[in-house]
Amino acid sequence: GEIFSWVPMPYRLVQDNFLVRMVRRPDRLNVFLSVPMALLVGHSVLFLLGRVRQKGVQVALTAVFTALLLLDYAPVPFATTPMRVPAWHANLSDQPGEFGIYDLPTNSRSYDKTYMMYQIFHGRALVNGHISRTPQEALAFTQSTPFLAQLHRDNQMDLEITDVTRQLQVLADADVPYLVMHKPFAHAGLLSIWQDWLIIEPHYEDDELIVYKTDPQFGADFGFAQPLTDELGMVRVAAVPTEGVVGGNLKVDIRWGASAAPSEAYDLCLQLWREEVVQAEQCQPLSSWPTSEWGASELVRGFYRWSVPDLPEGAYRLTAVLQAASGEKVGNTAVLGDLTLTPYAPDQTTDARWNDQIHLSGYALGAVNEAGQLPLTLYWQTTAPLETSYKVFVHLVDGAGQVVAQSDAIPRNWAYPTTAWDVGEVVRDVVLLDVGAVPPGEYGLRVGLYEANTAVRLAGDFGGDVFDLGRVTLD
Repeated sequence: GEIFSWVPMPYRLVQDNFLVRMVRRPDRLNVFLSVPMALLVGHSVLFLLGRVRQKGVQVALTAVFTALLLLDYAPVPFATTPMRVPAWHANLSDQPGEFGIYDLPTNSRSYDKTYMMYQIFHGRALVNGHISRTPQEALAFTQSTPFLAQLHRDNQMDLEITDVTRQLQVLADADVPYLVMHKPFAHAGLLSIWQDWLIIEPHYEDDELIVYKTDPQFGADFGFAQPLTDELGMVRVAAVPTEGVVGGNLKVDIRWGASAAPSEAYDLCLQLWREEVVQAEQCQPLSSWPTSEWGASELVRGFYRWSVPDLPEGAYRLTAVLQAASGEKVGNTAVLGDLTLTPYAPDQTTDARWNDQIHLSGYALGAVNEAGQLPLTLYWQTTAPLETSYKVFVHLVDGAGQVVAQSDAIPRNWAYPTTAWDVGEVVRDVVLLDVGAVPPGEYGLRVGLYEANTAVRLAGDFGGDVFDLGRVTLD
């Protein structure tokens, strides 16, 4: 599979020829074969007509050749290969009115051509498609908003964009009522990201397609899991922490919905409860889009960060309420979940850093539990936002340097990737190293990081990529 660009190939002898430059790609040279083929066919027809003396036969042959030529250039579509159209597409033509659909994922060189084949049956307009040398004005609609531009270019729904229905409304206003996701063309991870961003339930789903409406309505396409007022509620709580460390951050991901237009701009107040007493509270805007500007059936993604104050360790309950501009609490209290707070209590502190960004500020080693696991608590911090997801590896090595037990995982048991860490946040990561089959003795304990996608280790500032945590004795 390796390309040797320095090896001369015959194509270099003709690449500057004007005919080759006209077609741009050498595999298109067969286009010119149509010219000599047409000449050969013409001479053959003249030869056949010259051998036939009967006028009627000449007329009949001419009619046959003409019919074949017209058939070859006929604009009427006919199947030259087996075609299978999803049932939803096949029935789309039965729906009343004029409208278009947006098929995902987009790829003008492959998937879009399949969508155009389906269009033969349903006859609806497509947001995407394929033509050679696409004029810039043809992309005006897909470039009209940052959301649509990224969706068209990268097949990604920008997670930083939180006003879901306001983005979808651009499609709805353009008479594009459906987003159609094709399972054979999109991997499960990409489908999951799209579905998570959209919040609502699918309008239709089968083994091939997932269809969403661009003008979702409360009651039909979504409802409240936890209503806070008559107009506002939580469609779902997408993420809530189950543990936190004093000095660290709590992060909550809430999907909001409106059944009717809210009467004013509300703030969200997050509360930590213990023994039925409010221990801490923090209020912040419900979203960057004030609720006073929301209409009915709006959907919004909300992300909230909260620095954990100096509280006693133990079990807490995280709740949420709305607050009016007057400071008065309104509506119901929503229970987000239970969590356990632990103190920042490393047995050892370190100055170990990787890539001058990730700092192992300390660690604590516990005793082997009944399951044969050695608990190691790592305390991480970062000095800059991390755009790459890293795995943490922990190795237990013998006297010869051979690994006898190891753990490789995204921090917090795959639940808290490094890309989600905040600058300065204390991240408590408990690693359970399986040592049940390791013979008793003294071993070395080491830790490091590597890129999750490439397995390339991150360089440390301590003269290597693996930091030595010291010796461990197993009984």
